[in-house]
Amino acid sequence: MRNSSFKKTTKYYHLNFDFQTHPLFRQLDWIYVQKKFQNVISSFPVQVHSLIMMDTHIHILISSEEKNENFFCERFKSEMKSPGKNECFCEPITDYSQFLNTYKYLYRNSVEAGLSQTVEDYPYSSLRIILGRSVGYVQIDDPIGLIQNPIQTLNWLNSDCDFKISQLSFLRQDNSLSM
Repeated sequence: MRNSSFKKTTKYYHLNFDFQTHPLFRQLDWIYVQKKFQNVISSFPVQVHSLIMMDTHIHILISSEEKNENFFCERFKSEMKSPGKNECFCEPITDYSQFLNTYKYLYRNSVEAGLSQTVEDYPYSSLRIILGRSVGYVQIDDPIGLIQNPIQTLNWLNSDCDFKISQLSFLRQDNSLSM
């Protein structure tokens, strides 16, 4: 995604849901999360940009032209019906640089936690769906254009530098456009 496609009228959010996976049934938990999430997004005008299931929580990057993130969170919490406190944290994303850093942070979460060597190897990530390495049960909108330039984008995601010091020129923001 270039800065020119980072729309001023669209609101972007990083959502973090508490969710405890079962150690023996993570693959089933991943399918369950995706299907429940797809049920919820069919009722809300949102686009999903990334979805990652960790052992104790779920990260989601969404966008919407409406300010409905709280209703969306409540609906997802009620759909999940998971035991525990079932908290949802919602962080608004205010500019293109923050979007890219959040996108990268979400996909690198498994690497930083020691659960995978590379971002594309983590099985409970929408990145694998975008790359065609696993079946997806939720519709993912790829704003970065990963599939058009996978090697360069994966190299960027697997590096530990943030957007501002990255040499990834095709993701550089156009300074003439701002949020």
